[in-house]
Amino acid sequence: MSLPEAFSRKLFSEDQSAEYLGSDGFRASVALILCVESWSLMIIKRAKNEKDPWSGHYGFPGGMLEPGENSVEAVIRECQEEVGLQLTQDEHIGSLSPYRISYIRDSLIFPHVFACKNKPALLLDKTEVDQVYFWELGKLLDSSSLVRKDFQTQVGILNRPALVYEGHSFWGISLGILNALLVDWKGLEAPWGGEIRPFNLS
Repeated sequence: MSLPEAFSRKLFSEDQSAEYLGSDGFRASVALILCVESWSLMIIKRAKNEKDPWSGHYGFPGGMLEPGENSVEAVIRECQEEVGLQLTQDEHIGSLSPYRISYIRDSLIFPHVFACKNKPALLLDKTEVDQVYFWELGKLLDSSSLVRKDFQTQVGILNRPALVYEGHSFWGISLGILNALLVDWKGLEAPWGGEIRPFNLS
């Protein structure tokens, strides 16, 4: 079982970070890791950290680019450091357009999509990651999963769209990145069932 070729054709085959690396804002890279055996998406829960504005949030593994790295190299390194997962270039099926963080000037996240056959064995760095989940795509991406919720943040209470999966709320930047992938894959027949449709996050 593998991801149909049509999915990779909808993504960028080349790294998108080179033309942005000379700018002053921060540059980070994240991995959207699909497990094709169970058609699930790997989600991390970030460890509690008072210095981390996204402490305790659900999202994707990844982190900041280091000098001399491109965004693919950075996310492969970060996945090894955070969850003990050694991704390979062969598992990298493509990249999304850089995701701009609207409230942090000149800052970008480079999302990369990987497809692994089986759920991998992991070794978590508990200072970075509290827990790892594999959420079934058919259930996660069902339209009934989308709600609006109030979230307590460093700037006060924000009312935002969220996907609710078995009681866990997935929102913010990570939801925006996931929805960008759904936009690229819009209209494709999903191996996990149905036709792929992005969410309306307005």
